[in-house]
Amino acid sequence: MALLADNGPARMPARTAAYMKLGFDKALELLGKNKNGFFLMVEGSQIDDAGHFNDTSYNVQEVLDFDQQVGKALRFAAQNGETLVVVTADHETGGYSVVGGSSQTGKLVGRFTTTHHSAVVVPVFAYGTGSELFTGMYQNTEIYQRIKQAMAKYN
Repeated sequence: MALLADNGPARMPARTAAYMKLGFDKALELLGKNKNGFFLMVEGSQIDDAGHFNDTSYNVQEVLDFDQQVGKALRFAAQNGETLVVVTADHETGGYSVVGGSSQTGKLVGRFTTTHHSAVVVPVFAYGTGSELFTGMYQNTEIYQRIKQAMAKYN
């Protein structure tokens, strides 16, 4: 386990994109040596904070930073051929809603509806070996069972 900050990382761009990149790259380097495979969980925790603070710019920066690592995980899985990538969240925060916009300018107008967690359904995206286990709608606690099932299938 690697915890990289005492009280959570600084927000983007203060911590720079290298923060998550270096941790992710090092994890793949070290864990990739295990012939039996590995389990890696990466959290974009500041996305939650941005929702609590109702800060759109902060939220976008954090999602884009996290998205870079998801892309790297997808490329690793495509090359490896035995890797499952699951991307989800434990809840939505802020209740961000699109309230307007213009097809002419391509810009949306959004607004947060709360500073707390909302009841918005959280999507689950899966790619690679075992991804077929992650279809449909289910309680988020079911993800654990499905990951366990995927690991048992290939061990």
